[in-house]
Amino acid sequence: MARISQWLALCALAIVSVVGTAVLLQASVADASTVVAAVNASPDTNVLDGESLAVTGTAPSNVQSVVLIECDATQSSDVGSTFDPNHCDTSPSDEVTLPVNNNAFSGSFVFRDPLTTGGAGTVSCAAGCMLLADNPSPGDVSSETMVIGNSCNGVFNGAASGSLVKTTSAGPDGSTVSPGQTITVTLTWNPGDFGGSAPSKTDDCVEIGTQISATLSQEHKPGPAGGTDTYTYQVPSGGTGGQQICDRGAVSGSGTSTEKSAILCYNLMGVATPEASRALLLPAAGVVVAGGGLLFARRRRTRNSPLLAE
Repeated sequence: MARISQWLALCALAIVSVVGTAVLLQASVADASTVVAAVNASPDTNVLDGESLAVTGTAPSNVQSVVLIECDATQSSDVGSTFDPNHCDTSPSDEVTLPVNNNAFSGSFVFRDPLTTGGAGTVSCAAGCMLLADNPSPGDVSSETMVIGNSCNGVFNGAASGSLVKTTSAGPDGSTVSPGQTITVTLTWNPGDFGGSAPSKTDDCVEIGTQISATLSQEHKPGPAGGTDTYTYQVPSGGTGGQQICDRGAVSGSGTSTEKSAILCYNLMGVATPEASRALLLPAAGVVVAGGGLLFARRRRTRNSPLLAE
């Protein structure tokens, strides 16, 4: 009888142990499920090529570090699986490794647009590219987010193409413009290039020096079907710091490559400095009224006053 009681006690202890282990495992799984992997980039729209993104995110507790990698849009929905390096920029100089502390990471990443991939060629990020936070061990994507580039990124690359012609109210290439001047741009192209349909978009892209101006550049989406589009923009009233202002048009549509116009560059007229009044430059200390006129009383020269020496 004593042995039976002892056996029953051992069984009860085993049951308690198993239940306790199950409870611990369940708690562990529940804790793991509360970790939500995510990555955020700021800014994430209208981003210029070469612009630095502020990146923050979270990662599962077993991830010690993440590698930020830029990929084309085909690599969306890759969280939990490996990405295809043929559709990503895997150049070591463009990747950024960030440590994960308390399930969180932060840092910066330089956005590239157009994106040069490992095997899919060069792609535009105007419709969005994926920023992946990849777990280097075992190599699975922890989180990802989409970053949309400025529509003028890459427009100034390459030669003029297609039938697109650009003219402006500022005149031919090399003309001089003034601060605050309004420039009207006209783009014309052969509608047959796009099958007689409206192009998906037209762009008027403006650079100051070698940097695209997100403020002055504009886009019409979709573009007009008639083969003509117009834009207006204003030369910065404060000048451009002596840099040229350059202008190029682009038209894009399905079934054909993007057409680009010739590049027109303008020199900026210097900002005029108001001329000081001659009366303010006279070495007068006071004014005396005499005979209905004004007489300037000259200040008496004093010793140790070289500014007043004759």
